[in-house]
Amino acid sequence: MIGITLVSFVALFGRSLRNADADAWKSQVTADYVVTSQNGWDAFSPAAADRAGGRPGVELVSHVRGDRGRVAGANAGINGVDPATIGRVVDVRVTGEQLSRLRTNDAIVKDRFAKAHHIAIGKAFTFRGPDGRATRLVARGIFAAPKLDSLLSAIVVANRTFDRALPRPRDSYAFVDVHGGISAAATAALERADAKDQVVKVETRDAFARSKSQWLSQVLNVIYVLLALSVVVSLFGIVNTLALAVLERTREIGMLRAVGMSRRQARRMIRHEAMITSLLGAALGLPVGIGLAAVAARGLHAYGLRLSVPVGTLVTFIVVALVVGVVAAVLPARRAGRLNVLAALSYE
Repeated sequence: MIGITLVSFVALFGRSLRNADADAWKSQVTADYVVTSQNGWDAFSPAAADRAGGRPGVELVSHVRGDRGRVAGANAGINGVDPATIGRVVDVRVTGEQLSRLRTNDAIVKDRFAKAHHIAIGKAFTFRGPDGRATRLVARGIFAAPKLDSLLSAIVVANRTFDRALPRPRDSYAFVDVHGGISAAATAALERADAKDQVVKVETRDAFARSKSQWLSQVLNVIYVLLALSVVVSLFGIVNTLALAVLERTREIGMLRAVGMSRRQARRMIRHEAMITSLLGAALGLPVGIGLAAVAARGLHAYGLRLSVPVGTLVTFIVVALVVGVVAAVLPARRAGRLNVLAALSYE
């Protein structure tokens, strides 16, 4: 029961968290395609996105630069955007000046970063890049970032300001819109544009959201491996329980054998008891796990979590419970089938 509770809780909560993270990424992107690095996190040359932009049917390519620096002694990510196109490829809620109206030395600041560093609209602050170069910026707007993953970093400036302030201007993303929207032909054409480039990849909006939340799946896989130990512990628990049951019922089993039960039927009886024991654990553990996941998802509703029940996964857990029961019954069932009838009848 405890093992199934833990596994089902992790499965449901992890799936809900992964879906919420993917939805957060998807809600911020309105472009048809996204050009990113192969691992999804490194920066890359703007020329890679320009090659994709040269394909027939491409309506626009919007470069989003990325780097890090410091503001008032604190680490801060910074993005450079193209004011003329950024509004067509991303969905960001801004209070104050919009991204499309960014001018030289103007900045849009993430709400949480602005609050932590007391940056208000109209206030000037200094950004220092990796080379120590200081750039004076003025906050013209505050944007509301998702509580999970944010597409844009703490500070957003125009690309011309970014290129002047940072030593190595490189793209974090490039957003591509094509005529007619996403299609197999457009996807193949964009992939061919960067086929020789081993640094970048082209993904649709949905695929981009899934790949950005893929790290959660990897973490969950590690947790599943650790939780598998609880299944192993439960396996030994069922073996010990059945072995003790066979020992205590030696006389009873001997009497059943004496009135006509075969060795095969004795083994089957023990296996069925083990399966029933496992199913009882699953029947009790699954509702508890689902309930805990529902409580956790409700507590994190503000982060976009909604309980998602993977029926196929839960059915798999039930099948695994049955298999565990059958495996656990092998030795006790064999012992029950090999009991000597006369010795069992005289057993006290």
